[in-house]
Amino acid sequence: MDDKKQIAIKGIDLCNRIRSGVSELCGIMDISDDTFNELDRVDDYKGIIRKLDLWKKQYENYLEENCSNEKK
Repeated sequence: MDDKKQIAIKGIDLCNRIRSGVSELCGIMDISDDTFNELDRVDDYKGIIRKLDLWKKQYENYLEENCSNEKK
């Protein structure tokens, strides 16, 4: 179980980091100019964030269900 626990912990970390990066991409978007076709990407970014949130929740649920009784 320790390997799966480590995978879940790493997965949560990576989901957070990817989400942060996507949020930063959204922060630099300039839809008033749209030089880089940002409007086309908005839905993609939203979909990525939704998927990341689902994956992160799966990892969190695994830890809660399987590791909540372990001493830290």
